[in-house]
Amino acid sequence: MSRLNSLKVRVRLNSSKCTFLNSYELKFTAKQVIETIARKNKLSNPQEYAIFLPPSEKLNDTGTWLQDNDVLSDHMSETDEIEMKFRPHPINLCLYDGTDKWIKDFEKKPFEKVLLTLNVDFNEPLLSLVSMISNVEKFKTKDVNLFQHYEIINGNLRTSWLNVNISLREQDVTYSGFVVLYPSSLLYKKSVDSLKSPRVVGWLFKSSLKIGKQTNQKKRWCVLHENFLYYFTNQSQNAPAGVITLEYYFIIEKKDKDTALVFELKPDPNILVTKYIMMSDSESEFKDWVRAIRERCATGAATKIFGVPLSKLNFRKNSLSSDIPLIVMKSLSYLDRCGLETEGIFRVSASQATIDKYKDEFDMAKDVDLTKIEDPHVVAGILKLYLRELPEPLLTYELFDEFLSINEIQNVEEQVWKLKELVDSLPSVNRKVLEQLLGLLRRVTSFSTKNLMNIQNVSLVFGPNLLRCRNKNNTFEQSSIINTITEILISYQDDLFFELSRNNSISASPPNFLSGKILQKDFSESSSPSTSCSPTSQTLPLCISVPTLTTFQGGSVSPSAAGTQAPPAFHSSSHRREFSHRSNSLSQRPVDPSSSSSSSSSQ
Repeated sequence: MSRLNSLKVRVRLNSSKCTFLNSYELKFTAKQVIETIARKNKLSNPQEYAIFLPPSEKLNDTGTWLQDNDVLSDHMSETDEIEMKFRPHPINLCLYDGTDKWIKDFEKKPFEKVLLTLNVDFNEPLLSLVSMISNVEKFKTKDVNLFQHYEIINGNLRTSWLNVNISLREQDVTYSGFVVLYPSSLLYKKSVDSLKSPRVVGWLFKSSLKIGKQTNQKKRWCVLHENFLYYFTNQSQNAPAGVITLEYYFIIEKKDKDTALVFELKPDPNILVTKYIMMSDSESEFKDWVRAIRERCATGAATKIFGVPLSKLNFRKNSLSSDIPLIVMKSLSYLDRCGLETEGIFRVSASQATIDKYKDEFDMAKDVDLTKIEDPHVVAGILKLYLRELPEPLLTYELFDEFLSINEIQNVEEQVWKLKELVDSLPSVNRKVLEQLLGLLRRVTSFSTKNLMNIQNVSLVFGPNLLRCRNKNNTFEQSSIINTITEILISYQDDLFFELSRNNSISASPPNFLSGKILQKDFSESSSPSTSCSPTSQTLPLCISVPTLTTFQGGSVSPSAAGTQAPPAFHSSSHRREFSHRSNSLSQRPVDPSSSSSSSSSQ
């Protein structure tokens, strides 16, 4: 047995890889290694992790998971590299033979089709499974490894394609679920008509490059279906001339003038060798092809953030300091500096082409520097688009009816307390995003005399992005109630989240994600936003005392005098009585004429 003084430990934190060279005594247990790494990297939940020994060609195995009390010296004779991953869960691996009989047999007795059960980290890309089974004889094949998820629900078989660049968790694979290897050769038996509901179809000019030899460019009818790009000689062909398994390819756009509408599909050299050059004769079609392919290939399948649920995005966050998506933090931080006094912020539209450009950059995981954007409306548009494309709104479909029922409550104090109960019941990441977003919107309304965005205007713009029904028609019919609920959320933001800043009248400033530094400068009610969009501008806190622009009584909204103090958080029964008294008195105050005129001018 070899004696090792240093272990090369590769640590996987969600989707990011960090490599640490540390010297551990071989008498260390797996638990001691995990605790050491967690302490150095400030991981709050070391119990979520486990040590994994990668597959060894010498041992011809699938890798080994160490138990917490396993001693390193008992397992380190064949490798000096270990990985720290999330604790594993089992999956059942099957191999589909392409026949209807196999499917029928699986539906009757699925476990009889299982060839291997493996423990895997559900938070890392499925591609890791390819390396784990590469030494297993029964799975060795000349075909490319393609995977499907099989589920039997209420007696019915449901199948879905898996992308090797995305984690099992993000693709909703269940623990002890069935992952089926699908021979890629079966794709060549599909006709054009059998490819139902394709993402993109149309003519492209195709050539290929293999071992230094490039074919002539030919016009092909292309169909993008699931993770595959099929190309046919015509629109009625019974079998494709070829199939490109996009999950094993990288897409590269050609930028020079001579190849303005050309993109290349470059393969993972460890798996495939053929490179494809594709060209479109339509700029709009070209953009559609590139965006759709990028979402499925190795370039962008695992980095796409627009249209991805917050719960799934949170498992591949690259920052350990915040559960909030980086795009949200960057947008809010920018708008705090540059957008608070911008006339019509969130209401005035920016160039859609410019917004789409930044959307693509975020989806490709580029380091987008928002400080270089001169027009705050562009950043506001990016934030609104991100929230609008969430598969489920921030306040969730499940709670839609309960949020709307707030409008039926006659007492303002009961409204706020009911809202707080609902906000507390939201998923953690939704709640954290909501808190930061409402903080910004409240600060926007505090500058309404300059930006012409009073609380009614802001609620009108943002209401549908926060709260919507699965049935879009119902959302439109209930828009006035949605706007009212949004006004309450913005006005009483401090009260909804008071537990987060119970010991402080002003909460701590969020990290400055634009400059990479944490700035400590506070923001007071008399402060004005920075006139410069420089990353050296101050970072603004989440919860601040700003003038209450609106009070709510009897389920209706009525403007109150500008400059009145925001309602206090209900930290005690005395506070609740004080709030009740003050909210009643506020509703009896006359409307400030200047506030009213500002409101009308901004509509």
